[in-house]
Amino acid sequence: MKRVIVPFLAMILLFGCQSNHDPYPLTQTKLGILEKTEDYTQYKPVSLDAARIIIPFDFDSPEKLTNGFRFNDVSIKKFTDKHVELNFEIKSKEPDINGMYKLTISTIGSLLPSEYQEKIKIDSKVTGYYREETNESELHWIKNDLDYKLTYNSIEEAESDWLRSVIVVAKNMREE
Repeated sequence: MKRVIVPFLAMILLFGCQSNHDPYPLTQTKLGILEKTEDYTQYKPVSLDAARIIIPFDFDSPEKLTNGFRFNDVSIKKFTDKHVELNFEIKSKEPDINGMYKLTISTIGSLLPSEYQEKIKIDSKVTGYYREETNESELHWIKNDLDYKLTYNSIEEAESDWLRSVIVVAKNMREE
């Protein structure tokens, strides 16, 4: 009997201890799959609070939003075991405000393009790269090995205060 049990236990230990270590085990959660392609899996959107529980790394988000803006649900995309992307839409409840923010957080840092017009100090350790056009502004930075990109888009030409508001939003981002 021992001759059967010992090899059986050894086999369980050998194969049971092997793992394909997935640093971002989103597939282990009960997220619904919205779309699956060769390149990525797009999960059904979740609330910001749910994303903080599901995502196995800490990320910053704005502490407070002004002018009646609010978070819509968070969209989660997994490209590989090491590349996860979170996408937030931040829209105004006010009908006369036609702009919206988009925040993308990615586990794969990208090269910061040279087309950025200005360096912005976000906090004592982080520098962001800012650019603006007629109806869009963008601020890009890397913090704690996460790549952040915050954009403001307006349907029509936007005032400079609105375009530069991405800087204020970024400076108010914290881990919760």
